[in-house]
Amino acid sequence: MDYRMSDWCTQACAYIKYRPDRKAAEKELLDHINDKYSALVSSGMMMREAAEAAVRAMGDAGEVGRALAKAHRPLAGYFLTMTKVLLAVAAVCLFFTIFRARDRMGIYRQDKESARTIDSLFLDEHKDISGEGYASRMTRTLYLEPDCSAKSDGYTFTVTRVAQWCNEYESEESSGVDYILYLTIKATHPLPWAGYPEAVRWFTATDSLGNYYSNMWDRLYSYEKELAGNPYSRGLFSYTYEMWLGYYVPGADWVELRYERDGRDLALRIELVEAK
Repeated sequence: MDYRMSDWCTQACAYIKYRPDRKAAEKELLDHINDKYSALVSSGMMMREAAEAAVRAMGDAGEVGRALAKAHRPLAGYFLTMTKVLLAVAAVCLFFTIFRARDRMGIYRQDKESARTIDSLFLDEHKDISGEGYASRMTRTLYLEPDCSAKSDGYTFTVTRVAQWCNEYESEESSGVDYILYLTIKATHPLPWAGYPEAVRWFTATDSLGNYYSNMWDRLYSYEKELAGNPYSRGLFSYTYEMWLGYYVPGADWVELRYERDGRDLALRIELVEAK
């Protein structure tokens, strides 16, 4: 192909702002000018003269280019590109939703029965359990939504609900009263592939009475006060955890969850205000 023909097409298409349209238009013009060139050569014209004649027949490159620019508005092209990008992002998010739903701790969305069991910790007011030689009366104290949150490593940790259970039990061998403080924690991240937030594994707790609750991995003996928990559900941008303070001492005004590892200092203070 004569360079003058390709140069003319490049000059004319330079007026088109949207690059994909520019490439398509340039190919179309090249095909058209080549057809003219081939017809002139076939009629007996010299190749150099045929190339010059084909270019002249196409007209002024600037005028043609401006007409092409009007026909190829960039807005529609940009909208199409954005649509493709959004579809690609949606496909990636769907991929991670499906294949990252199980993380290092085997996190699955709870089935309905399990979800009802956990929800009952915050919705029920009483539970009576009895068996051969054993009876238990459990009473719930529900606290107002704590509305406390903290950030670490791109995650936002939020305590969403809190309830205390008092278990008065009696058996043939013993009787007594136990307390447990239940809570749920949600960890959200703007990237669906961020993975499991390590902080939840290592939360400890203190309260206004001076009690300390170690995390479940550092517990040294059976009846030690501890903060333990299980994954509850996994969403596209979040993890939710069922957690509890074992051997809880009632009467505190607040409980504070802390994560102090690897130079991080994250704190979630829960004000224990009873719901009316």
